Amino acid sequence: MNGTFCLVLHTHMPYVRRNGTWPSGEDFLFQTWAGSYLRVVELLEDLAERGHREVLTLGMTPLVAHQLDDPYLLGEFHSWLGRCMLRAESQISRYDGPRIREVKDLAGFHWVHHRNLLERFQERYLGAGMGPALRRLSEEGVIELLGGPASHPLLGRIREPAVLDCQLEVGLAEHASRYGTRPRGLWAPECHYRPASADRPGLEEHFHRAGVGHFMVDAPTLTAAGGAAATFQPVLVGDSDVVAFGRDTEATRLVWSAEAGYPGNDWYRDFGCIDEFGFKSFRVSGRNVSPSDKRVYEPAAGEVHARSDARAFAAAICRRLEEYSRESGCAGLMVAGYDTELFGHWWFEGPAFLDEVFGALGEAGVRVTTLERALDEHPPRRRLRLPAGTWGLGGDERSWIAPETEEMWSQLAWTETEMLALVQRTATWRGSDRLIVDQLAREQFLLASSDWPFMVLQGQNPGYARERFRSHLHHFEELRQAILSGPSIEAHALAAEHFERNNAFPALDAGAMS
Repeated sequence: MNGTFCLVLHTHMPYVRRNGTWPSGEDFLFQTWAGSYLRVVELLEDLAERGHREVLTLGMTPLVAHQLDDPYLLGEFHSWLGRCMLRAESQISRYDGPRIREVKDLAGFHWVHHRNLLERFQERYLGAGMGPALRRLSEEGVIELLGGPASHPLLGRIREPAVLDCQLEVGLAEHASRYGTRPRGLWAPECHYRPASADRPGLEEHFHRAGVGHFMVDAPTLTAAGGAAATFQPVLVGDSDVVAFGRDTEATRLVWSAEAGYPGNDWYRDFGCIDEFGFKSFRVSGRNVSPSDKRVYEPAAGEVHARSDARAFAAAICRRLEEYSRESGCAGLMVAGYDTELFGHWWFEGPAFLDEVFGALGEAGVRVTTLERALDEHPPRRRLRLPAGTWGLGGDERSWIAPETEEMWSQLAWTETEMLALVQRTATWRGSDRLIVDQLAREQFLLASSDWPFMVLQGQNPGYARERFRSHLHHFEELRQAILSGPSIEAHALAAEHFERNNAFPALDAGAMS
């Protein structure tokens, strides 16, 4: 056996239910749902039917898991897929521009593609959502499901330990209720790690209290403590029994790099070039090629190149594992971690790439498995004290924390303190009165999502991100004032109104923070 390979996919999108449609909002979720979530789950089900087990480790954040099972969003997504088919029909009948035959042929491809997605969605998921399929894949041993904190916050920036612990508990409990078992592994949002300091413990202590046995960090966080080869084996963190896995740098570069990554292949569908009917109808065509000069996308050719690149990727994995084995004298473990959304949404050919990778690695004698099962063959032999780190720009917090977001972080810290004070103040409240406090906590959790400062600093519709932050802050303040005035008919109505729009974590119990 030539070593072990673990693919880890992190599935996360902002909470957008009833919070706008386009360019950020429900439509963005639906694009990713159609592009990645349906197609990746379909691939996993197909692999399971072919007898594959221990295929990959899939992180599902509570926010995504909730939205993919939400009855309102299931209905809206069903309608959205139908509208995609109508747009394709319109393009077939109305387009009269350059390269008419090529464009109309591709419009036919768009129609068939979305019809197939619609039919599978109706048959398998429209009634109960995506949760049952993922639960079945987990129970059959096809995948390992990773959990996560409730609202994808930057955990190391939460000041109040009780809030951090509640974020973890709510997220892990939601996971257990949806998928049947409490997860042993966790994808820490943004691969953020915070070590112990004089006044607070490291994140691994919070993970241990929550029953989490292993989590992911980015390569520089691990190599800074253990050297260049540290990512080839899992390690124990600090004085705990919690294990950290590190993403492999080369595997990340080959797929994720804007300059050298496979998705930049000239034959792949161009993510950013959209035609007048709203479809991505062009291929990359070459570096620095203007939109007007890009060639029409050819789906069959794109898949051929994806499978070729998958073979090259598998060969690179084998070389890395062989080099490590020669230098260390023992079999190595490579962990490749990416956003699930890369495969299908950002990189249309991504699912075909994954399918080919699994076959090519098996043929090469590399064991493909999940993080939890990898620990059986690669038990941690080292104990390291890790530095702070993320998978953001520079490996630190600058992708979220900068002068432009300073006010957001200040307001977030204030809401943490106020929330804990109000939880204590309402400790004797009972029955439906508790729902008012729970909604206050729900708004605070949604406020704490790492998405909002990230979108501001990356220029990804920063206006929407700031509006969402202000909205949750406004709801928090309204509920805070209502709680200070005491439970009332008006306070109940206000909490119910906000829950109708923001109903994530339905089992959230703010009293757990007292």
